[in-house]
Formats: sequence, structure tokens, C-alpha cells
Amino acid sequence: IVFGANPGPKTFGDSSFFVSATTQASSAIVFTSLTPQICAISGNTVSILQAGNCIVAANAPSDANYEAAIQTTQTVVINKATQIISFGQNPESKVWGSGDFTISATTTSSSPVVFTSLSPFICAVFGNTVQILGVGQCSIAASAVADTNYLVAEKVAQTIQIMKAEQEINFSLVGTVTYGTQAVVLNASTNASSAVLFSSLTPLICAVDGGLLTAIAAGECRVLASAVADSFYNSALLAQSITIEKASQSIVLGHNPTQLSYGDSPVELQASVPSNSPVVFSSLTPAVCSVSNNVLTVLSPGGCLLQANASADNNYLAATPVELSIVISKAQQVINFSSQPIRTYIDANFIISAIADSSSVVEFSSATPAVCLVAGNEVEILAAGECIVIAN
Repeated sequence: IVFGANPGPKTFGDSSFFVSATTQASSAIVFTSLTPQICAISGNTVSILQAGNCIVAANAPSDANYEAAIQTTQTVVINKATQIISFGQNPESKVWGSGDFTISATTTSSSPVVFTSLSPFICAVFGNTVQILGVGQCSIAASAVADTNYLVAEKVAQTIQIMKAEQEINFSLVGTVTYGTQAVVLNASTNASSAVLFSSLTPLICAVDGGLLTAIAAGECRVLASAVADSFYNSALLAQSITIEKASQSIVLGHNPTQLSYGDSPVELQASVPSNSPVVFSSLTPAVCSVSNNVLTVLSPGGCLLQANASADNNYLAATPVELSIVISKAQQVINFSSQPIRTYIDANFIISAIADSSSVVEFSSATPAVCLVAGNEVEILAAGECIVIAN
């Protein structure tokens, strides 16, 4: 028996192939597998079962002219196939802090797929579980050892992008601040390692120095909290509105008189407030005193009651009115006599006159009744001497 050309070598996974042989007898050649775990034969068709040496035996029985043939063999080499690893669906990009995730891969062999990290600072692999260690490209290699029918697989890699997480700023609410009060401490924290910085978005209303907020004017203050990106988190911004309320203001009276006399000159009234509003005085007793442009004029004796007011401005509320009480006393009245000539004992009665500052009628009386008598404003001479007339 003579075998035809050797059909090998073959590779595991190839299709069935044919063997051939001839003999000079008329007997049919019968093929059998001497390695049934490697290959199986039906007729002259060989099916590959496993990598290895497939030994095919050829036999031919005797015929009328020839004895049975001596068994002849042909060895066909069945090589191991190339092993191919296929990753499962690539996981979507991950975010720092999102937790572990799993990967998958299959291979054409019976060998288990082993995963290793090619970027150990970004990710670690335990079995098929991936643990995120940093931000960047996480590259994972898949490998598989050889088995009976397959060669060692060529390593393949899968890359998953690990993205920075969104940084969150926790900005403590300030609420309201009153104009003119002490600076307010700002507090904020972040889930990253970055420091939170503060700045004013409304520099005409409020100023920020470090972590201290100072009210510049009443209104809406906008403060921006910012944190730069770090190795694991993106940068972050968060603004807060803070109401700067108007402050209350008090009127402080200056050096003002508490007592005046009728006839005194006008007096300029003094008072101050912390705002830009003017202090305006008004009279609550207009029959006794009047005020114009904060100048007090006495009109009559009595109790002069004044009220000081200051209106609201951009930063201060209207002040609570303040009252000022001034006692207006009567003036000292002066009587002016008209001049009189020297009289003689024999002179007739004469008239005297005097004028007072007030509207009162001047009444006359004699302080020397032995020398002169007074009736109304007429003087009668009784004797030579000094005639003293009293005016009231």
C-alpha cells in the first residue's frame, strides 16, 4: 500500500480532509485511526478532534492474486490553533469615586481569561473587578495560556477613560448682614483637596478679603466661592446672594440751649447722625418758638418743644425722632423815663412820661409824698426838695 501525498500539516479547527492510498491488488483499501482521540476516519474522510499527530492506518485484504497487505501508516500533524481573546462591550467612561466595575472577555480556547492592569496608578484589577485608583486612561490586558488545542493567546487590551468627578462646594448660608456691622466670616468646604476662595461679584455693595465679608453699602451682595481642579475633581463655582440691610441710625443732639429768654437772638440748633441725611428740626409749639433751616426763633415765653428728624438714605433707615425742650423765660423789662427840667415850688402841676419794653401800661407813684404827689401821670408840687417818682 502506498499513501498519497500527506495532506498535512493541519490546524485544529480546520475542516475534514481526505487521505488516499493505492495498492496493486484489486482489494479496497480500508483506513482507520490509530489515534482516535486526535482524529476520526470515515471512509477516507478524516475529522480533526484534537491537536496532535493523527496516525492513519491503511489496510487491504487479500484478493485472488495477492495476500493481505501489510498495514501502512501515514502521520498527519494537527497543529494547535491560534487562540483569540475578545473583550465584552467596552464599559462607558467612569468617574472618579463611582465605585468598582466589572469587565468581561471570552476566548476560543478552554483557558480562563486573566486580566491585568497596564496602568497601575489609574486602576487595579482583582479577577474581573476593576478598582479605580486615579484619573486618566485605565488600560487592562487580557491573556490566556495555551491548552490542548490552542496556542498561548496574544494579549489584547481594553482602555476605559476615568474622568474627573464634579467638585461640590458646600457654601454655608450667611442670610442677612446689617450695614456698618463687623465683618462676617465666610465658610465653605469641598469634597476635593482644593481650598475654597471667595470673591465679590458686587464690589460696590460688599468686599471680600480672604474669608471676611465687609458690607460697603445696603443692597444685594453676590459672593462667589470657587475651587480649582485637583487630581481627581474638576473646578467648581458656587455663588450666594446676601442681603445687606440698612442700619438703624440715632440722632445725637449737639450743644443746644435748654433755656432762653424772650428777645434773645435766633439760635442755630445742632445735631448729627451717621448717615448722609440732614437733621431737620421743627417746632411742636409754634406759638412759643419757630424753626427755619434749623435756626430757632423765640416768639413768646413758655415751653418750646422741638423735634429732630433724619430721613432714610441708601444705607440707613429713618431715625427715631428726638425731642428737645427749651424753657423760654420772660425778658427783663426796662422802663425809659423822658427827661425832666428842674422845677420851682410855685410851678404848676406837670406831666411825666415813660416807655416800657413791653406792652404794659406804665404806672407812676411818689416815693417822696411830702415833696410831691402823683395822680396818673400828673405831678403836684407840695414843697421844695427832691421829688422822686417811681415808674412800674
